[in-house]
Amino acid sequence: MDEQQNQQQNQNANQNSNSNGTSGSTQEKMKEHMSGLEGWLGGIFANAPHIPENGRKVIVEYAPWIVLIFGILGVVALLGAGGISVLLTIGSMGYALPLLISVLISLASAALLLMSYPGIKAHKKSGWNLVFYSQVVGIVGSVVLIVMGHSYNIVGPIVGAIIGFWILFEIRSHYTN
Repeated sequence: MDEQQNQQQNQNANQNSNSNGTSGSTQEKMKEHMSGLEGWLGGIFANAPHIPENGRKVIVEYAPWIVLIFGILGVVALLGAGGISVLLTIGSMGYALPLLISVLISLASAALLLMSYPGIKAHKKSGWNLVFYSQVVGIVGSVVLIVMGHSYNIVGPIVGAIIGFWILFEIRSHYTN
């Protein structure tokens, strides 16, 4: 009987710690990892050449429109052309799976951009975080396709990531909680 009570108490303790945030849920762990990645990249880009303050202000001013336009274009293009492409390659599973993965990852990245619009417009760090996550998702998608052997373009994603993260970290100070 004591064994069952101990197990029940442990389960209750685990549930309580998960609900109050002391023990990490998957979402909390993901945020922790992304925060660590952000800190690591922030340190790297702190030593990079800086955009003049006026240039950063211009980027911040137009950022809401940039994320909105790229988010909408991404979703429309991926639902249209991506869906058709996947349907056309269904017969050859060697190409359908990587294409489907690519479309889904790109769709997630575009959706994150759309979700970031209100926060970016209000200069909130939460909006900046969503753009950061979109960039990370895009890079993960590129790596997945390279590992699967369906993309040999390594330079493009690396250059895109460097430029994208550099711009993001240049404007990060303009977004607050």
